[in-house]
Amino acid sequence: NIPLGAFTNDIGVALAVYAAAPAAGYHAVAEGLGIQWGAHANPTPIGTSIPYPPDLDPASNIIMHFLSAKAGATIGDAVIWTVTAFENIDGALYDADSDFGGDSSAMTGDAATKTCQEETLTLAAANITGSPGCLNLTIQPKDGTLGTDDVILLGVWLEYTRKLLTA
Repeated sequence: NIPLGAFTNDIGVALAVYAAAPAAGYHAVAEGLGIQWGAHANPTPIGTSIPYPPDLDPASNIIMHFLSAKAGATIGDAVIWTVTAFENIDGALYDADSDFGGDSSAMTGDAATKTCQEETLTLAAANITGSPGCLNLTIQPKDGTLGTDDVILLGVWLEYTRKLLTA
């Protein structure tokens, strides 16, 4: 699980309450908390850094999961999550890695407004070094997929294969 509070805006500042597109901000209601982007052709990303767990098997893919909902049901707004992914690994230069992120599967644009939808993105094992290290991520709705509706990111989590830890 990646706590939503771990995300910052595109310049590293803590997120505030959602105000206006293209920036993201917190969307809090009694029914849930999320990070909201308003309708905009070029929404700005959010970012976080996650230490790799010691039991992560770097020979296996990591699957990123996104749970989100749209305020609206515009068929053309089939939101895709664009991710940049970089590693910081023990013994390597902090800026030596290449982006191994990509685009998630697409939301159903004309699903009923506020319907929760899960999308995924595979981070290939060939790019994963593992612990000790950190996975640095930025996430945003893909440019051009959020023209009319707002989108709220409700949760992000990583699914990985565990390896047997030895003493």
